[in-house]
Amino acid sequence: MLRSYFGLTAAEAGLASHVSSGRKLESIAHELGISYETARNHLKAIFAKTQTHRQSELAAVLARFAVAPPRWRKN
Repeated sequence: MLRSYFGLTAAEAGLASHVSSGRKLESIAHELGISYETARNHLKAIFAKTQTHRQSELAAVLARFAVAPPRWRKN
């Protein structure tokens, strides 16, 4: 649902779901087997697509989405 609503790639959606846990990006990158720079690039794209600017904002958006996902596609 994250992919279709926000237009995230599979990699971005996977990273977004991990970021919502509140863990540090370095730890998430290590767990996903990607470099920190790759994780940062994905996170920048996620911020742009979700219109957020910080990991805490993104976590809040994802929490709201999980509780009450919209029934329509954004845009």
